[in-house]
Amino acid sequence: MKPTIVHELPTTSLTFQAHIIQARERLMSAGLSKTEATLDAELLLRKLANLDRGTLLVRRHETAGPDLATAYRKIIRRRELREPVHLILGVREFWGRDFKVSPHVLVPRPETELIVEVAMTTSRAISGPIDVVDAGTGSGCLAITLALELPSVRFIATDISTAALTVARQNARRHNVSDRIRFMQTNFLENCNSGINLIVSNPPYIRESDKDILPPEVRNYEPSAALFGGHDGLDCFRVLFAQAETRLRNGGWIIVEFGLGQEHDIRRLASKHKNLSLMGTKRDLQGIPRIAVLRKTVEVN
Repeated sequence: MKPTIVHELPTTSLTFQAHIIQARERLMSAGLSKTEATLDAELLLRKLANLDRGTLLVRRHETAGPDLATAYRKIIRRRELREPVHLILGVREFWGRDFKVSPHVLVPRPETELIVEVAMTTSRAISGPIDVVDAGTGSGCLAITLALELPSVRFIATDISTAALTVARQNARRHNVSDRIRFMQTNFLENCNSGINLIVSNPPYIRESDKDILPPEVRNYEPSAALFGGHDGLDCFRVLFAQAETRLRNGGWIIVEFGLGQEHDIRRLASKHKNLSLMGTKRDLQGIPRIAVLRKTVEVN
């Protein structure tokens, strides 16, 4: 008995819409939901063809050229392997701006924008010159966004990774703030001077034991050093809080992001530092406690 041969349509003869439908089916077979597969298939085609959604809708029955068909097939294959769309495209939006991303940096998340909101509010309560440190800057999205929103503020952005700092510097040049941010290779605040007004940070906070339950887009494509914070997810907070206690000026602030279910642990950890007071936590758009705001207090004798 002869094996069944499945004849595929030649990709060079497919319309834009047919390409998207075919890609959607492939992505669903790779484990994506129908909604995600549809969105990703369309987005990748639009970016490759340089079409907005309206133009694609009008031209959906046109035949795609052979070069586009070949390129599209290649990037859909990458997505089938669960490489994130933003790494395929090389950019991710944060605070309404595009930032370069690579496998060397944590991808900016929408919930991290809450740090920007809180930092901007906090900065208005600080009198005199303001020095801000973005500890563990990664892509540079926090320092760069704040530099654009707070033009009179001075910034330092630190990271232990040379590759991450390269990406952050590229993003600073992209957004024309290279002259406003000093990039420093160090472990959080290790080589920073004292007298800092404000520290912002999105440190690694995922428990090592949670690695296997992460989506493959995260587990296989984002740097482990930017994701995992030890057995309980708190190792980086222990370092950061201890450093902040000696480097913040009296009345200075530290704003950090933490993970789902970690609010109690952050409160307990903060209570161990006599010169740091937890001023409160902020919830993200889903109502999940996400940001901790601490302030250095002056000990009264």
